[in-house]
Amino acid sequence: MNKVLLVEDELSLRELYADFLKDVGYSVDVAADGETAIGKINQGDWDILLLDIMLPRLDGIEILKSINANSILNQKPVLIMSNLEDPSIIQKCLDNGAKEFLAKAELTPPDIIKAIERYVKNGSAISSI
Repeated sequence: MNKVLLVEDELSLRELYADFLKDVGYSVDVAADGETAIGKINQGDWDILLLDIMLPRLDGIEILKSINANSILNQKPVLIMSNLEDPSIIQKCLDNGAKEFLAKAELTPPDIIKAIERYVKNGSAISSI
């Protein structure tokens, strides 16, 4: 079972995404702020990271830079989920190792599954969502 690390400061979204991911067969760990996220990221116990940019205590771009500087962690896929759709921010995320930028305003839980499945395969996930 693949493990998703979900870094989202908004409680309602964090719970919605985590519950949905668990329902389709993913193991999910969560972090609500950047410093907690860095601790969990550095443990390396995740297969894919879903990362918000605007976070308390440490923003997502700083987290990406930290991951990108680590030769083991930078091999793992990171997907950005944010409402900051500024082209320069999107480019900064991609330049620092993010695989994709997903706009939260347009994102549904099934969209998240499809994005995850582009990078990791989960035998129990529902691919026809």
